[in-house]
Amino acid sequence: MARAADPMKKIIKATLALAKTKGWSDTSLADIAAKSKVSLGELRGLVRDKTQILERFQEQVDMDVLDSLDPELAGEPARDRLLEVLMQRFEVLAPHKDALRRISQDLKSSTLERLALIGPGIRSMDWMIAGAGTDAKGLKGAVQVNGLACIYVSVFQIWLNDDDPGLARTMAALDQKLRRGEAWLNNAKVPIGMGQTLVQVARNFCKARREAADNKDADPAPNGT
Repeated sequence: MARAADPMKKIIKATLALAKTKGWSDTSLADIAAKSKVSLGELRGLVRDKTQILERFQEQVDMDVLDSLDPELAGEPARDRLLEVLMQRFEVLAPHKDALRRISQDLKSSTLERLALIGPGIRSMDWMIAGAGTDAKGLKGAVQVNGLACIYVSVFQIWLNDDDPGLARTMAALDQKLRRGEAWLNNAKVPIGMGQTLVQVARNFCKARREAADNKDADPAPNGT
């Protein structure tokens, strides 16, 4: 007996298709349910909001990248392994570039959604580091994954506008930023104070999310009702 299709894959596909044609901001949960041919109740049982669909998409990309890695990659230098893994990620994302460009543009005006995607983005980079076999432990590992997340976000914007089939601009930018990051990480003396700073950053992030949510809830209803 044929196995039923994974509804989450249908939902992700529908969401990206709608984002490409309508934009992210103008795509509603009802639109996504109709396009993916699932009920709103089923959609609600799978995700809490639109942003979580993007989280699920990131997770699917993580798995596709990790499953596609060349086993011989382990013999390469650490920086080259990371470069290869992240370029492979861009390869996996390539069919969705137009949709991702629209989503990226719309998210610039949505602070709450951008904040919600920080954690999933860092988790994805943790998996990319694992795929490259360059895991570090403790505080150095935390600095490494957060640093790679910053590098990836920066290069992602370059990739969105890089129409060269060989992605020359993307690769050059990624290589340059990885070299700088590697040099800094190798030479840095990581003080205890940095660990305290990371904790404070996490607290500020949580506080910003709470305040954004409170502000959203406090918006007056139309006509003052």
